[in-house]
Amino acid sequence: MTEVMIDDFFATWEVIDHLSNTNSGFSATVLKNKNTGEFTLSFRSTESQPSSKGGDKERDAFGADLEIGFHGFAYAQLHDMEEYYSHLQNGESWNATANDGKGA
Repeated sequence: MTEVMIDDFFATWEVIDHLSNTNSGFSATVLKNKNTGEFTLSFRSTESQPSSKGGDKERDAFGADLEIGFHGFAYAQLHDMEEYYSHLQNGESWNATANDGKGA
C-alpha cells in the first residue's frame, strides 16, 4: 500500500470496530464513510502469505481452506462471523478469545 493510498483511506474511512483473526482465521472490520455516513462490514478472506511475512497461511491452509475444499464452506469462520454480527447488532464489540475462552 502506498502512502497516498493510506492517507486516502484514513481521510475517507473511520474504523468503528475490528475483530482480529479468531482461532478459525476469521477477521472483520466495521468502517464508516466520513463523507456519506454509510457503514461497511468488511470480511477478510483466507491469507496466502506465511506468518513470517505478516500473513496467516499456516492456520488458513489447514483450517478454512481445507474446509472450503472438502465442504464448500469454512464452517468455523461462518460460526465466528455469525457471533461477531450478533454482537454488533447488540451494540457490542467482540473479542473472541476473551469472551469464549477458546477463541471461537
